[in-house]
Amino acid sequence: PKKKAELSIPIWQGILFAIVIGLGVGGLSGIWLSIVDFLASHSSSLGNQLESFSGMYDDLESGPYIWTFLANIVKVRILAIVAIGPLVEEILFRGIIFRSFEEASDVPWFALLFSGLMFGIWHGSFIQGVYTAMMGIILGYFMKKCRSLLFVVLAHAVNNIGGTFPPALDTDFNNILYSNLTYICIIPMFCILFYLHRKGKKETEKLAVESKITEDTEKLKIASIKTEDTEKLAIASIKTEDPKKLATEDESVKDKIAKEYGIKR
Repeated sequence: PKKKAELSIPIWQGILFAIVIGLGVGGLSGIWLSIVDFLASHSSSLGNQLESFSGMYDDLESGPYIWTFLANIVKVRILAIVAIGPLVEEILFRGIIFRSFEEASDVPWFALLFSGLMFGIWHGSFIQGVYTAMMGIILGYFMKKCRSLLFVVLAHAVNNIGGTFPPALDTDFNNILYSNLTYICIIPMFCILFYLHRKGKKETEKLAVESKITEDTEKLKIASIKTEDTEKLAIASIKTEDPKKLATEDESVKDKIAKEYGIKR
């Protein structure tokens, strides 16, 4: 069966959360790239990977990247990276793969970890794969709580927009401003994830209690119906005074009914 959202949030709040999460993931990516940049000075192999990674976006339109064809169609690079890419990837990874893993296992974190790992592998390089795997896990958790493809696509798009400013906006000031904003949003992002965890847990417990109350109510109704039917049959058996038609062997029930209806036994 299709999984339901663990909590309900207004659209405006979901959009705000998506923006902060998208920026926060970008901050984590920046920290990872800073670590890689430091380690690259001590490893020629990692240095070569970093150099290749740095030139990846410059080679987008001519390189063998999956969105090249789409970019050539729309003739707008930012549309391919910020709109089409996130939409297609989120439909594939959070819409299909994540949900498939959820159905395959009852272990809560299985779908998050494996779909996130596959999202990292999908990007093809070790450097990009590490931070995209982290991003995949975080977006998977966001999807698990809210079940909104709109929110995860928006978060993904916000994350991608940092490296795709149009020429008029691609200045050192704007890039530094965006980079600092992503670092600032790391802590708020984790606060949002914690909030989603707590609220989701409370709503799940509330639904479990309501389900238990409903179940107990149904049981009481069934027991009441059975008791009422037993008493009706007992009345009939007392009125006929036919021992063969006694509906109950409980003398206290028969006495109670006889007293209530003024029947002499």
